[in-house]
Amino acid sequence: MFERLANWVLYHRKLNALLLGTAFLALGAGLSHLHFDWNIEGFFAEDGQYRAEFDIYQRQWGVDDRVVIIPITVDDGTILTRSRLELLQEVEETFLAHPEVAQITGLPDFVPIRTVDDTLELRSVLETMPQAGKTDSAAMQAWRQRLLDDPFLVPSLLSLDATTSAFLLELSEDTHDVTIISARMKWVRSILSTFEGREGVHFSDAGILSVRSDFMDAIIKDQSFTLPIAFSLMFLGLLIGFRRTHGVLIPMVAAVIPVLMTFGVMGYMGEPIDMINNTLMTLLPAIALADAIHLLNRYHEEARRITLSGAAFGKAERKLAIQRALSELGKACFLTSLTTCVGFASLYLADMSVLKNFGLYAALGIVFSFCTVVLIVPLLLSITRGAPIPLSEPKPSRVSGIFEWPAQQAIERPHRVLLISLGVTLLFCYFSTQVEVKNSLTAALYKEHPTTIANDLVDKKLGGVLTYEVDIISNEPLLKDPAFLKALHDTETWTSAHPQIRSVLSPATFISQLSQSFRGTTEFPTEPNLIAQLYLMLEGNEGLEQIFTSDFKRARMIIRTQDEKSDRFVQFSERLRTRLDTIEQHHPVKMNITGVSSLGYRGVDNITKDMRRGLIGAFFIVAFIIALEFRNALITLLALIANGIPLIMGYGVLGAFGWALEPTGALIFTVGLGIAVDDTIHLLARYFEEVSKGRSCDEAIRSAVKHCGRAVMITSSLLTFALGANLLSLFTTIRGVGMSGITIILAALLCDLFVLPALLKLSGPYLPRPQRPA
Repeated sequence: MFERLANWVLYHRKLNALLLGTAFLALGAGLSHLHFDWNIEGFFAEDGQYRAEFDIYQRQWGVDDRVVIIPITVDDGTILTRSRLELLQEVEETFLAHPEVAQITGLPDFVPIRTVDDTLELRSVLETMPQAGKTDSAAMQAWRQRLLDDPFLVPSLLSLDATTSAFLLELSEDTHDVTIISARMKWVRSILSTFEGREGVHFSDAGILSVRSDFMDAIIKDQSFTLPIAFSLMFLGLLIGFRRTHGVLIPMVAAVIPVLMTFGVMGYMGEPIDMINNTLMTLLPAIALADAIHLLNRYHEEARRITLSGAAFGKAERKLAIQRALSELGKACFLTSLTTCVGFASLYLADMSVLKNFGLYAALGIVFSFCTVVLIVPLLLSITRGAPIPLSEPKPSRVSGIFEWPAQQAIERPHRVLLISLGVTLLFCYFSTQVEVKNSLTAALYKEHPTTIANDLVDKKLGGVLTYEVDIISNEPLLKDPAFLKALHDTETWTSAHPQIRSVLSPATFISQLSQSFRGTTEFPTEPNLIAQLYLMLEGNEGLEQIFTSDFKRARMIIRTQDEKSDRFVQFSERLRTRLDTIEQHHPVKMNITGVSSLGYRGVDNITKDMRRGLIGAFFIVAFIIALEFRNALITLLALIANGIPLIMGYGVLGAFGWALEPTGALIFTVGLGIAVDDTIHLLARYFEEVSKGRSCDEAIRSAVKHCGRAVMITSSLLTFALGANLLSLFTTIRGVGMSGITIILAALLCDLFVLPALLKLSGPYLPRPQRPA
């Protein structure tokens, strides 16, 4: 079949070049429609309870991811001086003058809940400040203490030591386009820069919007440094491995074309580049490069046979070498592409839309990679000039000697090889038990990034970067029920006792604060008439409609927290859920824990876990396809062992270095599985090809390792160079990807050179001996 395909490609070169060029340009044109989208909602499940609850919450209260937190620090002293508060008020007025801003909440205009002569005083912080000249007076000290005792103000807008404050800047419109978000954040920063340093006051920005804005810029900046290094090392590796211009250019072309075509299709389909599918830029070249190198290596081998027979290496001989190479390797390339394609396509069964789309386009990219290898690579080889290799080789080369040694070790000492492999695998199995799923919504940037520093400041001294949003829904005016409000107040007290919780706000907070101010007691009121009076006092309070509705049937509790990564965030959410369940058992109310932070963490963790489960599923799908191809259970078992060990070692490296498993890092295991399976199938195919020629098991092992080992070594070296460049990244997660990837690739190389030959040696008498077709 593949020999006929080679004939058709080579004897209709101009027609095929025209057709393939047209297809490439047509699909590549879709690149102009591509756009970036780091929208966190892409990580939410399309269906399910949590998404439905979030949609209900969003319709009533809006979304909480369009708020920019602006931390404010001072050089010395306190921020509670008139000159500094007046500066902050000027900043507020400047922002409010622009239509891009819906509202801004800050310290100067904050209205504390305070009663004077049994009347609620509605004056701002700046208005209640004692007059100038009394900065050290008892009145000033009392005023400052009142502010520091206000639970609505501290720590949300003012730190306990009064050295740090914050603005909560709400943008007027939601947007999921990261380029628009970046533009708005640049605008916010440009305004803040005009006030920077005045009165010794300094401004920064924090929160999810800032992270989303900076993440793409930081990644692009990071990759602009690491990618040139990776490609330079790959270029050098190809040059050393093949020592010919076409040995460098053809694999590089084969690596780039599938990427451009896949992203072109994504552009036509309106699929954005997100935090998951952007990895296709490195995944697809790696897989396409591997098969292209195997085909190129076999072409050189066939050309060597032709030239050693005494024939001149001209146009006809070149075509013959291409035909033989594709005829022998076409089936193996098809099988490797099929296993990888089906493995990726299986991700379409996941719950998360972002993972479904990744699996779909990754599978499509593998199809493009296969077409590139069997159509474009032969076409490019046919136009090369000159002999691709030395015309004679009277003595064994050093390279072939390198591969004879592991083959000899596997043949002579198979039990020792397998025992050492078992020991190493068990060690990494232990490290694998230490791996945890710990994602972070606000620490996606590296530690030294200004936004990461600002997020840490908000977490430690202010109200916290993330929130739990509790949506309170009832068919009755339950917020007038003293028993329910008392239960809500007790939940606030329980929540505030946790060290990571920075502040809690609900209708019970207002009632409790008013009661203390009005009655002078810390006991929560239980008289219905008193609660009704307190609600009357709150009428006209700005922003109250963002906490509860006028019919007293709907409310929300906002819990601000430090970002201590997904495991602790979800654990507290589960404990809070248990407490809310108790309230629901005694009152006619539904209380849902929702919000962008909650769904974001659930979604990102689900993606990581889905990918881990999907990798296991893909692993067994690969085994099933290998079983269908070779029709032998023992061969399938050998392939599973050879491909499983590298994945265990790569996973164990994360535990050994204390790195968590996150979505981007989990993808490297899919890449590793694809590469390991490719090389294993090529080795098995070559082994059975040699056996079908009548060679013994030992001779077949030596020949397979000698001839495929070169391609496996080149492929592994290039991928090690590419992934090794990630170790220079500023991002801890990307360095983890690099280390895991290098471990998987090198382990796969050793398994192909030592473990698989040793397994073939011990299993040889029980394996089928196919007959070569006449």
